[in-house]
Amino acid sequence: MFLLQRCFLLCVLLWLCPAAVAESVLRVQIPDRLDSPDPFWSGSYIARDHGFLVFDTLFGRDDEHNVKPQMVERWTVSEDGLEWVFTLRTGLRFHDGAPVTATDCVVSLIRWAARDPIGQELMDQMAEMKALDARRFRMILRRPFALLPAALAKTSPPVPFMLPRRFAETDPFTELREPVGSGPFIAEAIASGPPSLVARYRRNPAYKPRDDEPSGTAGAKRALVDRLEWHRITDGDAALAALVAGRHDMIVGPPFSMLDRLSAAAPEGIRLLVTAPAGHQAWLRLNHLHPPFDDLRARRAMQILVDQARYMRALVGDYPKLARACAALFGCDTPLASETGGEAVLRHDVGAAKTLLTAAGYTGEPLVVLRPTNIPDLAGLSNVTAELLRRAGARVDVVALDWEAYTARRADRRAPEKGGWHMFHTLWSAANIADPEINIGIWAGCADGAWFGWPCDPASEKLRRSWLTTADPRARRDIAERVQDGAHALVTHIPLGEFHRPLAHRGTISGFVRAPFPVYWNLRKHRISTETSGTEQAR
Repeated sequence: MFLLQRCFLLCVLLWLCPAAVAESVLRVQIPDRLDSPDPFWSGSYIARDHGFLVFDTLFGRDDEHNVKPQMVERWTVSEDGLEWVFTLRTGLRFHDGAPVTATDCVVSLIRWAARDPIGQELMDQMAEMKALDARRFRMILRRPFALLPAALAKTSPPVPFMLPRRFAETDPFTELREPVGSGPFIAEAIASGPPSLVARYRRNPAYKPRDDEPSGTAGAKRALVDRLEWHRITDGDAALAALVAGRHDMIVGPPFSMLDRLSAAAPEGIRLLVTAPAGHQAWLRLNHLHPPFDDLRARRAMQILVDQARYMRALVGDYPKLARACAALFGCDTPLASETGGEAVLRHDVGAAKTLLTAAGYTGEPLVVLRPTNIPDLAGLSNVTAELLRRAGARVDVVALDWEAYTARRADRRAPEKGGWHMFHTLWSAANIADPEINIGIWAGCADGAWFGWPCDPASEKLRRSWLTTADPRARRDIAERVQDGAHALVTHIPLGEFHRPLAHRGTISGFVRAPFPVYWNLRKHRISTETSGTEQAR
């Protein structure tokens, strides 16, 4: 009887004082600071990840790259492919309580398109876009745009997130500081609080998830923790100590140099988990504007000089199962995976590379290699390139810069000896290079229509643009192979291999979703460990 009375009193207390129930708080270490709460204004991956917490999208992609409706309930397209009508799901609301309307979506798409090349192509073909009623909007195109839902499901920044009209109508080149969306989490604080705190979010109780299973950025996005905190700790020892002690629950993107210590912490309940199905790809980017790499022979010299095995060892160290050679410009585990035209990338012939450099007119001037001092992965790749160039008889000028200066200098078109550069390295999520439209590495639109390095081939660009408007899947795959073959021939960039970067988490966390970047819906926090040891794959 006494026990029953205590249980009754406890139930009454919890009913009267819900604050007495401990909140579940997921504390995550992320690799970078959030540079802006406006994912349209910022092109960073962290701002994109923040966007998927706070905002929602019309379409998503599952972990096999299939396009799925998200905020959209259904859509129709006319036989000629020119008229599209989209109907929103019922019950969608912004964080301020206002219903999500078709007008909000139309204005949000206009703001996104001003910042995104795919959006700009879509708007170039748009004859009309307007709301038909509260839940339906229509697009009328001048020419077919077969991959319209795929464009609206893109995960590379900037993502077409839906905003309230009053925010979406602001100048797309003006930063928004108030992140109000309709996503599963509500932003409470950005870059405030304790020194390590980057952002804090709380569960959106009004969010209406889909009924299907979560996969990638598609399906049900159920926030199963009350609060989410992002932290950033730059000291590796302090970061590991916080995880082991339980002050933090996860480390996203731990440097590979930390993996040994994370693996050794398995008895303390620490696990390593791979969640990205297609991993990441490393690139070497050459400057097409200035000698010697304005000469195709010099660019091809670099193709056969690279040694993917050496680059991947420099990146992942003693974890060879996390990396592999790959010459597929759209990634080796994506629907368009193909190594067509990539034979030279896997060749590695120092002598032949030296001969080609000489034929291109290289006479020993310093080759400027940019090296970011505070990004260990990219610094390691830069060191490998410098070593290979010296083996080929080249003089090398490794310019060490912090990340901010590194990104500024790679945009500089001046000659290398006047503040420009010859080559730099970068890393990409395979999901963000998986087709001819989103893979900016293969764009060959010359000085004003290509990414840093500025390759130029109008014929390749015309072929690449045809991919978006081609409806037949077989024809699209053929175009993709031809585009890749042309990019290898032009040497727009050089893939250095593919790798998986696991995240580290305490065994008390479960429900990880396979996605190209960490997502935080579906995650549960338990009082006891629910996972086994080892490096695993998300289910």
